Amino acid sequence: MLKYKLFTSLTLTGLVATLGILVSSQDAFASEGRAPEVKIYDTDNKHLNNTFMAFDSGFRGGGNVAIGDVDGDGTEEIIVGAGRGGGPQVRIFNAQGQPTGFSFFPFHPDFRGGVDVAAGDVNGDGKDEVIVSQASDGQAWVKVYKADAAKTIVGEFLAYDPGYKGGVHVAAGDINGDDWDDIITGSGLDSTSHVRSFNAVGGFTGLSIFPFENDFRGGVDVAVGNVDGGDEAEIIVAKNTFGTGQVKVYKSDASKRVLGDFLAFPAGHKEGANVIAGDIDRDGEDEVIVGSNGNGPHIRTFEAHGYPKTLEIVPYEQDFRGGVKIAIGNIDSSSATEIVAIPGRRVWEGRKGIYKYIEVDISEQKLEVYKGGRKKNEFSVSTGIAKYPTPVGDFNIHTKLVSDDMEWEYGPDHPDNYDIKGVPHVMYFNGGYALHGAFWHNNFGHPMSHGCVNISLPNAAWLYNWADVGDQVYVRQ
Repeated sequence: MLKYKLFTSLTLTGLVATLGILVSSQDAFASEGRAPEVKIYDTDNKHLNNTFMAFDSGFRGGGNVAIGDVDGDGTEEIIVGAGRGGGPQVRIFNAQGQPTGFSFFPFHPDFRGGVDVAAGDVNGDGKDEVIVSQASDGQAWVKVYKADAAKTIVGEFLAYDPGYKGGVHVAAGDINGDDWDDIITGSGLDSTSHVRSFNAVGGFTGLSIFPFENDFRGGVDVAVGNVDGGDEAEIIVAKNTFGTGQVKVYKSDASKRVLGDFLAFPAGHKEGANVIAGDIDRDGEDEVIVGSNGNGPHIRTFEAHGYPKTLEIVPYEQDFRGGVKIAIGNIDSSSATEIVAIPGRRVWEGRKGIYKYIEVDISEQKLEVYKGGRKKNEFSVSTGIAKYPTPVGDFNIHTKLVSDDMEWEYGPDHPDNYDIKGVPHVMYFNGGYALHGAFWHNNFGHPMSHGCVNISLPNAAWLYNWADVGDQVYVRQ
């Protein structure tokens, strides 16, 4: 079966107003986590068929969800993986929301990066296997389980380099027409976007796509669906986070032809999207279903080329900012498919939607470093004195030099003239203003400079190695 996840979609101002989707970074009164309440909707009429708690009602880490017939009885089950912040638990429920008794921890109990889930018959035994992955904060580790009493492991593998620790997203579907589902992976945070295909035991099966620009590092969500009625299913991808809601649909054959490329959200949306595919109008071709990864828990549907369909669902409070993950299937054997939704969770420190940046706080005389929604470092600095203030604003590092000679003359014999040789680890961000190491004083935490940002030698070396030309630098009072 196909694995599905969903998040909001917005393109037109009218739609934004109708759904109440916000793209402002000012969410002071919004909720970023909520109880793990699963909701099941009929796609014919948006009727709410059922609700249940996937985990303890106090859990606020969100989750991921998939649908598949894991026991081969002809009825599909709901598979849920815990989101970031909770233990790596996977549970399976029937259509009524009752636990089937199948529950396990596929990764170390201390792992807190969240578990992505998918379902597919990857070995041709007539039953869907449960496919899990470390969704973030860990290796791109994928494991395939039978839903039997022994929790038999069919296969496990690393989808990307062993040194990579940004997690991986998973989906399943038959992309080569051999009647066995392939495992499709999308890279997580801090990597060039990369989509690959594997068999049940981790053998690479030939699909390799780099769908987005080389400097995008927000991860790739993946789905599989037959959007054109052909023999093989297509690959659907979306920028998962720290990017617009860009969605692309690819042929899975050697051509890798792009069938669709569209924004599911306004251009100002920077929280990404999740994608799934399913035939909601029973025309024999799957639609692309997109859900927001923030800015409201909204679900929308599109044709493969990006034309919006009428089905839209808002399963949770409009001020909830954690996003919504979904799956699609036929869990009640009716003529209509069902969408199953579970809350996500926004886990961001610092500025919303900005993947990598440096923040200089003049009032606090400190510098903070952020990447992937997490603070990576913080230390005291010395900005400009009152006479020579550090410029306030939004900038980018435009030049990096391991060492530079700095001199300035305010006039003949002026007491503030300076000529310093070999200033270390210089990162220019606004003309001649720079972040750099300072060996001539140790009074960090107090204004000392002529406008540059003075940093201790160890911290300057660390920042120089971490930062890249083009990285954003925010200087605020």
